Amino acid sequence: MQELSDLVRELPTINLDVVIHFLEKIVKPDYCEESLNYILEDNRNVASFLAYHIQDHPGVGLELNPAVSVYRMMKVKGDLPRVSEETLRSVIKEYNQSNKEKYIFKVFGTVYNKDPALFEFLLLFSIRTDKPLRFLTTSLLVYRLLEKQAELNKLKIN
Repeated sequence: MQELSDLVRELPTINLDVVIHFLEKIVKPDYCEESLNYILEDNRNVASFLAYHIQDHPGVGLELNPAVSVYRMMKVKGDLPRVSEETLRSVIKEYNQSNKEKYIFKVFGTVYNKDPALFEFLLLFSIRTDKPLRFLTTSLLVYRLLEKQAELNKLKIN
């Protein structure tokens, strides 16, 4: 039997009210850990990706706050697809076998076209960090995982 998350074929879009709400939460010291625990319960493979990213990039710390916020803001606005292990491997393979900067900016362009408030959120944080590409990479790969799974779900249903 299919789960509801298997039927999610489109990602929800956020609005500025949601962004403002999360901007207030993101500065709390336990926000990232609390969010990772929430994502672990809700979407294990997204949490696995974030855990892998922490392990692979020591000192990433606060840079994960926007990445977990991408997930949580979208979840507030609607159901999200449950990312499969196959999708996780596929997106990581896409990223690793591409020009990484072009790949990330292509996903950023997708966010610009599909979710302007999320784009503004990411832009705001990326210009306030000394490592904007590293910051954007984590956040946009979370988005891409969800987008790719929604695309695959659409193919399963149609």
